Formats: sequence, structure tokens, C-alpha cells
Amino acid sequence: VGMNGSGTTMLLDALSRSPSVYAFPYESRVIPYLIKKADEVDLTNDRDFKDLFSVIASHPIIVRANAGKKVPFDDRLLRDRRSVASIIDYIFMHFADKESKSIWCEKSPQNVQAIDEILTVFPDAMIIHLIRDGRDCAASLHRRLKRSPELIINRWKKIVAVGEAACHRHED
Repeated sequence: VGMNGSGTTMLLDALSRSPSVYAFPYESRVIPYLIKKADEVDLTNDRDFKDLFSVIASHPIIVRANAGKKVPFDDRLLRDRRSVASIIDYIFMHFADKESKSIWCEKSPQNVQAIDEILTVFPDAMIIHLIRDGRDCAASLHRRLKRSPELIINRWKKIVAVGEAACHRHED
């Protein structure tokens, strides 16, 4: 997690070289959304559970990563511990299993704003908060996206502060 342009893509590429780590190739941005959506449904209800699964399985970025197909639902999910974590884990392990990898990694820099929620659902998750010099982020985003450096620096300050506060709340 971190500010866009902070090097999260390079870090993901490095992590993907591990024989154990599958790196999802896109910023899915679905994890915080799905966690919030799970609060609105009854996961003990089969229909609600399948509908929540469908939200992520049919998300365009997940379908794109799965060669244009929706990730199929497995009825074993109904027998296992029903949670939003089991759905998210199932989806990303679907991709990891294809490469015989045992750990999945998802890189959406914006997840820095949802660290508390993510760690509530995945208490054993490892989160890397990557901080790059704000001037370099501003220069990179200005060059690539023509964004105002002043706006980028202000955003960078906010993102770094949010991430550091979360790190202090979750020191381990």
C-alpha cells in the first residue's frame, strides 16, 4: 500500500519472483469494497453469500485476470467458514493455484486507507506500507498523468500520515 507512484508495482514484481508468492497482476481495489459490502448481508444465508461472491467473481478486473471468465463458485465454500475473508481468499487463491503458489499478494495502493478493515478480516495479513520521497512521487505522477505537483504533495502527506497511523495501531 502507499501513494500511487511510490514503487508498489516494482515491489510487487519483486515479490512475485518468490516460488511461493502469487502477485495479482492488477490493482483490483475490491478488498475494502467487499469488506464493506459484507456488513450489509447475512453470510449465513446461502443466497446472500453467493451474491457477495458474485460481486467479486464478476468484477471486471477479476474477469480480465481470469481470461475473460467469471471465477466459478465452489459449493465447498458453503460448507466452510462463511466469511468475507473466505470469499476473498478463494478468489485470489484461484489464481495462485494456477501457478502452484501458496500465498497471494494484491497491490492496490489505495488500500492504505483501509488497513484497519483489512486486518480485521485478515488478522494474519502482512501489509507493506511503501513510502517514496513525495517529491519523486509528484515528479513521476506529473510526468505520467500531468497532475499538479502541489496536489500530489498534499495527497502524499495525507497518505503517508494515514499509513503511519495504521502502522502505530498495528505495530506487529
